[in-house]
Amino acid sequence: MSGITTHVLDTALGRPAEGVAVRLEKKDGEAWVALSASKTDVDGRCRDLAPEAAAGVYRLTFATSDYFNAMGRKSIYPEIVVTFTTS
Repeated sequence: MSGITTHVLDTALGRPAEGVAVRLEKKDGEAWVALSASKTDVDGRCRDLAPEAAAGVYRLTFATSDYFNAMGRKSIYPEIVVTFTTS
């Protein structure tokens, strides 16, 4: 087993995206089970989502609209979801 982490960059500003809310879920049959939630740190990282993760299908949901709204910017993406498989 290994951990699940993420790193978010604000490419428009050329720096890490601090304060982005991130949710981690794991697929269980046809349902998604919430495992953890966090916010990116000053380096744009969430290191504490799942220190150890078994093989399976996971998804990360990034609250991009909230991040941009807090900065007075607009986004066409209310959230971004990345689904992936670990083995």
